[in-house]
Order: sequence, then C-alpha cells, then structure tokens
Amino acid sequence: MESIIARALEYTLKYWLKSFSRDQFKLQGRTAQLSNLDINGDALHASLVLPPSLAVETARVGKLQITLPSVSNVQVEPIVVNIDKLDLCFIAITS
Repeated sequence: MESIIARALEYTLKYWLKSFSRDQFKLQGRTAQLSNLDINGDALHASLVLPPSLAVETARVGKLQITLPSVSNVQVEPIVVNIDKLDLCFIAITS
C-alpha cells in the first residue's frame, strides 16, 4: 500500500515541479523531504487563478517536507506540506 502512496505522491510532484524524478525523494517512514525545487509556473498560475496579464517568471522552494497519513487513515487524515522559503517572481504581460 505504501508503494501506491509513493506513486501518487510522485505523480503529484511531477505536476507541480519543473523537473522531477523519483530519485529526488525517498519516503522515510511517512515523511518525504526535498530541497531546491523549481515549481512549474503554469501550474502555480492556474492554481492561484492569476489574471492573464500576470505571469509567473520563476518559482522556487528552498525546502519541502511532506508528511503522509498512515495507510489505514489515508482517507481521513490530512497530508501535511511544510514549505521553508518560497521565492516567487511575477511579470506583467502587456499587449
């Protein structure tokens, strides 16, 4: 069951991060830690519902820690995401 959770986490991280491979994280117990990550600007733009006139130029996370619920409680306990240092740079798009 833990491998299913690890694959789901990998799938989600691939959406949010510019370049990601499973080698970048190891699930230690129920916690995964990653550092120096480039965030996919398009995914961030869509999730923040930014106006089309504003673009994400760069987005970077210094350290990311993800704590997963136990397998028996995966549907009732939250997934906890801690972000240490988030750098965002937006640019205005003019016509």
